[in-house]
Amino acid sequence: MAQNYVAFATTTIRRMIEPPKKNLRSISLVILLKDLAAHDSILTRQQFRTMYKNSQAMQMAVRDFDEITRCETATQMTAVIINQDISSLQSASKDIKEFVNKAVAHTEENRQKVPAVQYCKIDEAINLLEKTFGRYCLLLNGHCADPIVPLDGFDVVDDLKRIWPESGRR
Repeated sequence: MAQNYVAFATTTIRRMIEPPKKNLRSISLVILLKDLAAHDSILTRQQFRTMYKNSQAMQMAVRDFDEITRCETATQMTAVIINQDISSLQSASKDIKEFVNKAVAHTEENRQKVPAVQYCKIDEAINLLEKTFGRYCLLLNGHCADPIVPLDGFDVVDDLKRIWPESGRR
């Protein structure tokens, strides 16, 4: 069960941080962010406020845009901020990507070349992906549903804690 979780979670993380490739029509969060960075001139506070127009929530538009851009005086979401988010995602998942490439998707002959990936690093990468996705979902839609849908009280955390020794969760 643990090996399946690691394979699935790490492969999903790698897929979400895949950069654009020529002649391939892949979809990933990083591809979306690169596209947004290339068109950052349309990601303005004024445009964002139009999603809240004629609404009681106009004050939320100000608060939300400040939160998205991480700056109270920003007039637009800049390519610099977007590229910082891309770098953060890539940095948080660097070892995970290498692990997937060498141990999950392919088999590295020399196992010493395969980086060790701790569960806490997987959790950190998932949390960063979720936070980043939420911020850009809000930027583009004016709202964002929870991307991680609960399974009606079906929680496997306690079960996973039994099979994952705490020493591996540093």
